[in-house]
Amino acid sequence: MTRRSVLIRLASAITFLLGTTVPALAQTTGMFVQMSDTHVGKPATYETVEKMATHKEKVTRIIDEINAVIRPDFVLITGDTISVTDEESAKEFAALLKRFAVPVYVVPGNHDDGSVRSGWFQKYVGPTRIVIDRKPWYVVAFDGRPLMENENPGELLGWIGTELTKPRESGRALVVASHYRCISRTVGRTPNRRARSSS
Repeated sequence: MTRRSVLIRLASAITFLLGTTVPALAQTTGMFVQMSDTHVGKPATYETVEKMATHKEKVTRIIDEINAVIRPDFVLITGDTISVTDEESAKEFAALLKRFAVPVYVVPGNHDDGSVRSGWFQKYVGPTRIVIDRKPWYVVAFDGRPLMENENPGELLGWIGTELTKPRESGRALVVASHYRCISRTVGRTPNRRARSSS
């Protein structure tokens, strides 16, 4: 399967989700919550400890509301779990996940890059790409950095293509999720920003 064919399938899946599935989803009994940018833990240089504490309180209240009011089938967190690369921050976020009363799945965002490279994300949170197969959903979620940075995108595209073409029960809503834009104009054409800056 070529990169182009995988990208076409990915674009088709997104179009399918945003187009034809919306009326069908309104009639389903299933529901999940997608959230992003929790940014817990050690503050970045442009943030204060006080601001981060307040922010964590807000995230905690959101979790409590999800548990008490929304009560979804599951929660999907699409990245930027922490602000800076720090093992204690990764541990703090992982501890926060235990507050959820429903299953929770997480994929990394750009603020998680250092945590992914160090292995802390995988150790404390989980894998960087996941498939959630829970009726009526079929969710393919992943760390999109390889696509955005053109860092061996073929391997990730191959995985996405495999998951998108697996047989699924009829009536399943296909969801493709990532913190990053799913389709980058740089895939297969231009070097990544790190490579350009170091040349």
